Amino acid sequence: MPKKTKIDIDNAPASVGENLPSGTGKGDNVPVRYIKQPFPVSSMYADLTLQQTHIVVEMMDNLQEKVDKLFKVHKENGQELLLFSEEEFDEDGIANIDVKFSALANRPDSYRDVEKITAGLMSAFIKIEDESPDGEVQLEHFLDSIRYPKKGSRRDVVRFRFTKPQARRIFNYKRYSKYLKHVARHAKSKHTARLYMLITTNRELGKWFVTYKELRRMLGCDIYDEQKKEYVVNRCKLYKHFKSDVLKVAEKELKELAQNNLSDCYFEFEEIFADGVRKGDPEKLQFNIFKSHMGELVDLRAKNNVKYFELQQFMQESFGLTYNDCQPIIQKIDDEMYEQFSVRVHEIDASIRKQGDKIKNKKKYAVKSLNEALNEFVHEQNGAETADISDSKVGNAVGNGDADDKLPKYSESTLSAINAVKQMLKDSGKDAEGFLDGFTLKEETETSVVIEVLSKAFLDTYTALHGDEFYASIEQKLGKEVVSVVKK
Repeated sequence: MPKKTKIDIDNAPASVGENLPSGTGKGDNVPVRYIKQPFPVSSMYADLTLQQTHIVVEMMDNLQEKVDKLFKVHKENGQELLLFSEEEFDEDGIANIDVKFSALANRPDSYRDVEKITAGLMSAFIKIEDESPDGEVQLEHFLDSIRYPKKGSRRDVVRFRFTKPQARRIFNYKRYSKYLKHVARHAKSKHTARLYMLITTNRELGKWFVTYKELRRMLGCDIYDEQKKEYVVNRCKLYKHFKSDVLKVAEKELKELAQNNLSDCYFEFEEIFADGVRKGDPEKLQFNIFKSHMGELVDLRAKNNVKYFELQQFMQESFGLTYNDCQPIIQKIDDEMYEQFSVRVHEIDASIRKQGDKIKNKKKYAVKSLNEALNEFVHEQNGAETADISDSKVGNAVGNGDADDKLPKYSESTLSAINAVKQMLKDSGKDAEGFLDGFTLKEETETSVVIEVLSKAFLDTYTALHGDEFYASIEQKLGKEVVSVVKK
């Protein structure tokens, strides 16, 4: 089956949509605006308050139109990913970024605090390393200077000034973070906001390694004393305090945001000790990065043609389906069948409207009709039917809503999970381990559901091909109980 045409997510505009579609939970109507930020900015050595972090966010947000153009030109002709051109420096060799003061503070009377708010940024350092192993490491101030009117108002701007060497080194997009503005602006902990920026640099890779010493400096737990010419402890002297007051706080908050569909990713961390001995401070920290439900949804819009996203949104709004209900269907549609399937979706909607109260359960009716249409189009393409919700003994329990005794055997979320697992089984081909790597049990998943998914109804052919290799993988990933029942 041909694959859908993909849009390059790295060159997608900062804003991938005004809001998330309905049906995603507490994150409904949350503005989805991504900010691309050079890694030197994300990783600056600074003890920033939340308000100072917000200044950085607003500064970068003001540059996003310029950043989008930069990536477009780079893709077309390979232009170097430097944000400021020669013409944008004034006669003194300074590049300016203006931020309205109204974006920096919520209180109308807080303009008088502008010096206090911005002063912390003047002490922030950027670390620049040569690419060669024997090259130099250079530390320099993030900003050259800050200017603002002596007698001003919220309508005025704060001007952040960068020298040409600073701008060239800092605003280099060879490596960058890409984060959701509302997460960085609305996190309760300053450490959550900073760590979120940092992990998004490696969101697609799923892991980020950093030395404990380096991370302390990035988060301002150790600061540079210019008189002593060395780093001194600012707070959290002991690792146990750093772990509880910084890492655990940020881990918990970001995970809660992700669970409420307010963040596209979250992390869990592991400690790496020198020589494997768990004693004293860890040498490194490993951040394991996970995409949230919201992250997958945003990726769908950013990576796939907008038409697929809009079709899913129509199905959710018209039929009362959830994201999980729609995904198994959307993932099976390709460009060849899209137009036909889209017409059928609207025909199903018209039919439901016309029949009105004659259909007792419109959602079940829609699911059944959509799967029938999908099977019809795939059968025309491949000469073979696909396995989906409606063609298994589990899926048959969905029914069409005509009788009360045809209620689902499992919840709709479980049915969606089963369908997704079956698709993974198909996609994994001959790789038993690969299939199970993609299947992670959630705490609420019942063993009986797992057994149903892995039952002989789905695996006769698969287990015949892979035998003990597959059972060994099941045991390792899912436990002996599941293996023993599936073998029966």
